[in-house]
Amino acid sequence: MYVKLTQKCDSFAKWMEMALENGHRLQKHGGTIIFAGTEKDDDTSMFVIIHYQSMDGLKSFKEDQEFTDIRAAAGAHVDTTEATILNENPLVNFPDINKNP
Repeated sequence: MYVKLTQKCDSFAKWMEMALENGHRLQKHGGTIIFAGTEKDDDTSMFVIIHYQSMDGLKSFKEDQEFTDIRAAAGAHVDTTEATILNENPLVNFPDINKNP
C-alpha cells in the first residue's frame, strides 16, 4: 500500500539526514520511501510517498514512539503529520519500469 505523508519541518536537509541514518527503522515497519521532497520554494513543507507491505506496517510506524522522537529531534513537526492512503494500482516510474510494482 502507498501512503502520502505531509508535514512541516525545520529543514528538509536535516530531515533527509535523519531518514538516511534511520532506514533500518522504516524497514522494520515494512516501509520504503518512494519519494520525499518539498516544494521548490518552501523547504519547510514536505511530503513523502512511502510503500508499506501492509496496513500493520503503517500502524506500527505510527505507534513507534522512539522513531517519532528521532524524527522530531531532526526538526519534523510530527504534530502536523497527515497520512493519506493512496490507490492500490498506481503508475510508478513509467516508462522506465513496470507499470504496476
